[in-house]
Amino acid sequence: VGGDAYRAFANKYKHRKRVIYAGSNGGFVHGFDAGEFDPAAGGYDRGTGEELFGFMAHPARRNIAELPRDTQRSNYYMDGSVQAADVWLYPTPTAQPGDALAWDEWRSVLLGGMRQGGRAIWALDVSDPPDSANPAGVRGGSDDYPRYLWEFPCEDLSAAECTGSGVVPTGRSYADYMGETWSEPIVTRVKVRVSCGTGSCPTYDRSVAIFGAGYDPLADPNRSHNADTSPGTRATDTPTDDYDASQDAGTSRAGRAIFMVDVTSGEVLAMKHYDPDPTAGNPEMRYGFAAAPAVFDLDFDGYADVVYLADMGGNLWKWVVHDDVPDPIHGSGDVDQPDWPFHKIFSAAGCTSCSPPHYQSFFSAPQGALVGPELYLTLGSGERADLDRLPTSAAGNNRYYVFRDGDPLERELPAPAAGSARFTDAAGSSNFVDVDTLSGSCVPPPSPAVGFYVEGEAGEKFITETEIFFGTVLTGSYTPSAAANACEAGGTARLYGFDLFCGEGIFPPLGGPSSPAERSIVVGTGLPNRPRVSVGPIQNQSGGGSGDCSDMAIVITSDGQTFSQEKCRPNSGVRLDSWRDL
Repeated sequence: VGGDAYRAFANKYKHRKRVIYAGSNGGFVHGFDAGEFDPAAGGYDRGTGEELFGFMAHPARRNIAELPRDTQRSNYYMDGSVQAADVWLYPTPTAQPGDALAWDEWRSVLLGGMRQGGRAIWALDVSDPPDSANPAGVRGGSDDYPRYLWEFPCEDLSAAECTGSGVVPTGRSYADYMGETWSEPIVTRVKVRVSCGTGSCPTYDRSVAIFGAGYDPLADPNRSHNADTSPGTRATDTPTDDYDASQDAGTSRAGRAIFMVDVTSGEVLAMKHYDPDPTAGNPEMRYGFAAAPAVFDLDFDGYADVVYLADMGGNLWKWVVHDDVPDPIHGSGDVDQPDWPFHKIFSAAGCTSCSPPHYQSFFSAPQGALVGPELYLTLGSGERADLDRLPTSAAGNNRYYVFRDGDPLERELPAPAAGSARFTDAAGSSNFVDVDTLSGSCVPPPSPAVGFYVEGEAGEKFITETEIFFGTVLTGSYTPSAAANACEAGGTARLYGFDLFCGEGIFPPLGGPSSPAERSIVVGTGLPNRPRVSVGPIQNQSGGGSGDCSDMAIVITSDGQTFSQEKCRPNSGVRLDSWRDL
């Protein structure tokens, strides 16, 4: 990535200080000393744990005076997750990554949101932490550590991006569309043209951050029945915080957008957003985007090809960003980027006839696995903002979906009709089958189905991110007890593990050897975190990577319980190598 300049950058910083970055509700994102390289020992020490810095984004600074008065939690600050990436900060719009002498154009950037603490995405340059060998940093003090880059949509509240001065073509501001920044930004690269008409044009690299506009109660359709005084509800809610189902000029826009922001400038390179007028936006983007996007580089050229992002109304949106497009920041392009196909690929039916209605809300990013030309996608629903909810009908149970996108780059299939999705699990549709109806030894869904779903128990919510490991789907769920409060230890945490292609479980059967394998097991009480996979000793593997069954899936619950489950890898024909051999 980046040629000689990036290789020189990586070499300069190969032994820089290790730093752990973490957000908190104490008001700051922190950087902690995690170790320095010791040339004599040939490795890193364990660090001191000392705090190296604290950063507070502008929305938190405006609110921090309330912290001493928070005898009961009513304010939140910098508790979003952080992401780090090496990016090229272009010096001019038509520059190209240069030779080794241009190494300092590459930087390590830390980005994050504020989750319930605010409606901003922020970026810091964390390339050059000082250490014992370089007290002024590798650059010799020419940069601060950390170095402030930007906040989106703005830090200056009088800026057009926040005042509604017509930054968005509809006459609104970017701030109008921002919800609480639950959607974690994903950093990737795309290709653009600068002030070039038709014909052959040079293309230029842009490192970008892609994220959903976030969470807002007015964009959450499952909020329409939430009692604001019940245990576990958001302390900042008011009786007017129910879902805004209107479709007119006064409809709340908060959370109902997807952004692609240039990391160098902090400006919008592309945006998809709700508007009731189809000539001004997308009337179908009626729900908030609290989930992180899933970004895939299908041809392994270092540039993003397709983005999937799910909303809280049960829809999965697809954005093909493979081709180069005009740069609206440094040229005359349109932030809507009409040359990048965008549509709903999947819509979960939910239960609008239930009382109250229930939508399959997606709060976690989809996961994907490329199998030949097809991309298999997985995602689960669950009310992450209302963990104590129990359904009034089985029709309101949440589901976990697995399906294949046979045309990831939209080269062959026609786009769905406006307002429609390509696939759905609605009654009468042949797109999906209930995994419990599949019989035999690992039988995939029969044609014309493109996938299957696993239905959760009453109140069960698929709330964690997913891992796909050698064809096995690993995810977690939480089921509240009848009188549970999600802020206290209670409820049931489960680990799911099943085959990507047929849904067959990986856990020992409960009813004896002749019974089918289980798809899930109880791992404790409280909320589970994302399953992590620890790969076992590779020296014992066979030629196909089957190993000695010492790979482990590990889950930690919110009440401090740790669970691990050994898993045998299938003989995939792929042999794993240690990074030490590379």
